[in-house]
Amino acid sequence: MRDFEVLASGMSGSALALLVVAGLLVGALLVGAFVYGSRRKDKEPPPVDIRAALSPDAGPRGTREPTRSQAPDNPGPPY
Repeated sequence: MRDFEVLASGMSGSALALLVVAGLLVGALLVGAFVYGSRRKDKEPPPVDIRAALSPDAGPRGTREPTRSQAPDNPGPPY
């Protein structure tokens, strides 16, 4: 730890300020890249479920008809 203190004390004020500004720029670039990537990922369409598209009971566009357990709560006609 002593070597770092000697190195830091030997630097002029402008060199230290340059390192601080460079560090802030790198941090801002990393945050900006993360935000840009997150927004781009949110705009992507959801992944296709290949298992549903290849199943034997798939409809004409690869969509499955809902089974009785997946159908909305509809009791149907009274018996």
